[in-house]
Amino acid sequence: MYPDNKFLQETNDAYSKLRKKLEKKALSNAELYYRTSNYKAAATTFGNLLRDYPDIEENERIGFMIVKSNYKFAENSIPEKKMERFKKVIDSYADFSYNFPGSKYLDEARRYKQVSHFMAAKSAFEWAEVGPLTERERLFKVAVNEVKVQTPFLSTDKEKRELDKLSEKAYFLTIKNNFLLSELTKNGQKLAALEQTVKTYYTFVDLFPKSKYISEAEKIFQNSTELLKKLKSNG
Repeated sequence: MYPDNKFLQETNDAYSKLRKKLEKKALSNAELYYRTSNYKAAATTFGNLLRDYPDIEENERIGFMIVKSNYKFAENSIPEKKMERFKKVIDSYADFSYNFPGSKYLDEARRYKQVSHFMAAKSAFEWAEVGPLTERERLFKVAVNEVKVQTPFLSTDKEKRELDKLSEKAYFLTIKNNFLLSELTKNGQKLAALEQTVKTYYTFVDLFPKSKYISEAEKIFQNSTELLKKLKSNG
């Protein structure tokens, strides 16, 4: 409103000092959240700092702390939320490495990102194992798909072998889960669950003919086919 007034410089100086105080307070809040293990709030507050004060002196370290806070948050999350939160670590690393390609924090941030590729897939499987019974087949499919997505980014053969074993187990547990559903349901739902058990068994043996779970899967298959015959013969 008054671009030529005599108080302009004094006003600008006061504005700069106030802005610095706000920066310092916001940074202090973010660091307090992190120190008290409130990692979700820490990641959000560090992110807001970079958005609201892009020229803040500590911007490189703040960018790193977003990655680290997201990792800690994912690591301490409930099984249902872990996969998506580890994937957020990967995304926040991509932003950090793009904005600070020569950062002294890059190696540590990359380690969080590498672990997150593995943990995103493993966490998907862990949630599928304990998720709602009626949802498990879908959750196991999500886990198997996540293994396919993350495997190209894994850094060790050991991790790849572990995820391969989890995929194999996921297919087997899908058979087991469908049979269990058939035992807990009646009439048409029972028939559908048994037919799905047989269908998932065939998929499993095609993919893993030498699996260590093959004999147990065979027993479930035989029980399922016998029960199907009885149900169909009874109309």
